[in-house]
Amino acid sequence: CNGVVNSIDSVLIVQLTTGVVQALPCPKNGDVDVDGAAGIIDAALILQFTARIVDTLPPSVPPNLGEPGTATLTVGSAVATIGETVFVELGALEITEPGLGAWVIDVVYDPSIVTAEACIAQQGGVCNRHFENDTVRVAGASAGGLQGDIELASITFRCHAQGVGGVAIAPAVVADATVASP
Repeated sequence: CNGVVNSIDSVLIVQLTTGVVQALPCPKNGDVDVDGAAGIIDAALILQFTARIVDTLPPSVPPNLGEPGTATLTVGSAVATIGETVFVELGALEITEPGLGAWVIDVVYDPSIVTAEACIAQQGGVCNRHFENDTVRVAGASAGGLQGDIELASITFRCHAQGVGGVAIAPAVVADATVASP
């Protein structure tokens, strides 16, 4: 609400998306793509503006957007005994140009077998291991686009019951870093 657009505004929107904060102080200011709500694409556009990749908010769409980028999302696996903790990585592989610009990915697990003890986001993202009872949410944004193979988060699970518990990923938003129009 201070009238200055900077990366802190982007972080607040990422925190909102992951449920770390429940509301923005000035919600209308966060909706830079003017779609009716502040979301992860707005965070990416704010970073593009802060890095002077785009000149205005809302940005004007360039006439030639080119081909969208692609990526493969992965989640690791582990075997643990009761009481043991294990680390599982959430990653994106083979990210092509223009790169990964914004992401909201839910990691869903069986809480009757494991619990999420910790989550460390990489690439400037944010984790919320308490997003839902059975879900860790990872979100982030990049101004220039991430390419290649990257780790998005490392999640620590603790086994508390015998059994087989799957861990699955549910991408809510995976957007490339097309300038002004992810």
